[in-house]
Amino acid sequence: QARSIVPTQNGFQVVKSVTLPNGKVKVRYQQMYHGLPVFNTSVVATQTEKGIGQVYGMMAQQIDSDVVSTSPQVEQKQAVSIALTHYQQQNPSLTSADLVTENERAQLMVRLDENQTAQMVYLVDFFVATNEPARPFFFIDANSGE
Repeated sequence: QARSIVPTQNGFQVVKSVTLPNGKVKVRYQQMYHGLPVFNTSVVATQTEKGIGQVYGMMAQQIDSDVVSTSPQVEQKQAVSIALTHYQQQNPSLTSADLVTENERAQLMVRLDENQTAQMVYLVDFFVATNEPARPFFFIDANSGE
């Protein structure tokens, strides 16, 4: 990333590109940190023949001071199991036999917590196939499992 204000361990990855009728191209970029997406951050740039014009969006800074390693201590399957346990605790009327889940997913990423501190987490979600279907989402700390 030549001529970038972003340190080299950070970067942006193209998510979507749309060409407008006037020839301008709008490009949405996802912020990345050492190959991991940064939750709730993206930048939109307008490109013309003259180059990049307007740029706006959200970007997390100084992630490296909070996230020193991108090797999780918690495995993906453990994160899903922890999220399922949390869901059962929040829904005590569901027995283990009642809790039928599908499409379990856990994506490793970086997010800013409520104190604006970066942390490596799994974003876990799954489909709960009950009489009242649900798709809960959980952030599970990739180091502590909390």
